[in-house]
Amino acid sequence: MTIRISLVAYLNAAALGWAFLHTPLKDGFEVIPASPARCADQLARGEVEIGVIPSIEYQRIGNLSVALPSARRRICDKLGASPSLEMGP
Repeated sequence: MTIRISLVAYLNAAALGWAFLHTPLKDGFEVIPASPARCADQLARGEVEIGVIPSIEYQRIGNLSVALPSARRRICDKLGASPSLEMGP
């Protein structure tokens, strides 16, 4: 299963974007470049599973979760990625 992620091309998201574009994780993700507002809209409409959104949008969009370390581990497990590729604890 490919996980769709809406990603901004800004410096504050560069490390996260790099992981989805240039590591073995890239085969499990479809990266959709977008502006922050478009990322939020795509996430709200269910067009993507993951979105890098402005924090204020978290209040507007229902049923969202913040990617906690346990969620990142589950994503890595689902993709069969090495735990060494995880970011954070």
